[in-house]
Amino acid sequence: MQNAFYEPRQKIERAKQHIDELDKAIKAFVSTDFCRIGVEEDAKTGEYVLNYKMTKPVPESIPLIIGDAIHNVHSALDIMLCNIVRSYGGTAKYTKFPFFNTKEDLIAALQGSEIGIAWPQITSLVVDTIKSYRGGNDFLYALHDLDIDDKHKFLLPVISITALTNVTGTAGGVTQIALSLLRGIE
Repeated sequence: MQNAFYEPRQKIERAKQHIDELDKAIKAFVSTDFCRIGVEEDAKTGEYVLNYKMTKPVPESIPLIIGDAIHNVHSALDIMLCNIVRSYGGTAKYTKFPFFNTKEDLIAALQGSEIGIAWPQITSLVVDTIKSYRGGNDFLYALHDLDIDDKHKFLLPVISITALTNVTGTAGGVTQIALSLLRGIE
């Protein structure tokens, strides 16, 4: 069974490389002047409002890298399950790691499959330990949802200002603002 995890680990290692590449791409993007911040007077209330506008789009490489990292982790699960099934003598030709909305649906699907019929211990592993259903392992299920979404559209990160520091200003005729901002991608 030890060899059953070699290939999935390789996929995880590749995902880590994608995550490092993503970190560098995000840091490079947020270090640019990707947004403008200014103060405007609200015509209705007369109050001054901090205004934030994006000046550059998120580089297309960022959603591609996100998708690649997610897909590698998801593929690691598929490969792991296929290798386990093969180690028990199965063919695993159409085997993929199962995800279902409920624990009951997962159990029913596995019990009706080659996996559940031939190897109930694998069913127990997936249902009771890994918990690949909503409410079981929410992180893993979210990863599955993101991998599906990535097959149909770009996963676009959300840009937000996470903090403003050293802000000063005066109301009236002159408005002065000096600020440092910390930017982030969620």
